[in-house]
Amino acid sequence: MKGYGIGICLLALGLILSCESKTEGFVIEGTITGELVEGTKVYLKAMNEQNRLSDRDTAVVADGNFSFEGTAPVPELHYLFIEGTRGNIPVIIENGTIEVSSHRDSLSLAKTRGTLQNEYFQEYLNYSREMSLKASSIQQDM
Repeated sequence: MKGYGIGICLLALGLILSCESKTEGFVIEGTITGELVEGTKVYLKAMNEQNRLSDRDTAVVADGNFSFEGTAPVPELHYLFIEGTRGNIPVIIENGTIEVSSHRDSLSLAKTRGTLQNEYFQEYLNYSREMSLKASSIQQDM
């Protein structure tokens, strides 16, 4: 009987800890390297009902870092745009801490990690780039 008591206590402790670790929103912690003017704005955008990009939030770069916070009822694709640069960084907004790092001049090579969907998305982007390079190499050989 003592074994059951310990098991029940461990189960209860596990349930309590799993409830406490649940994140109620998202945090994006971003780092941009390269020559970037202090105070540069970073825009978080998403597609609206008219299938156009619309601003959702704005952050300001300080010491090469920026951050966003909010709620995410469901995972959704958003884009980060950096004032004065070309391109964007796709990021899946979902509950948890999302880390984004990029060089100012190569946003298409940005790294996103920290949440499950962003880990999968990053793997997909890496594989896609690899296949694109192979296809380009084959095309040049022909």
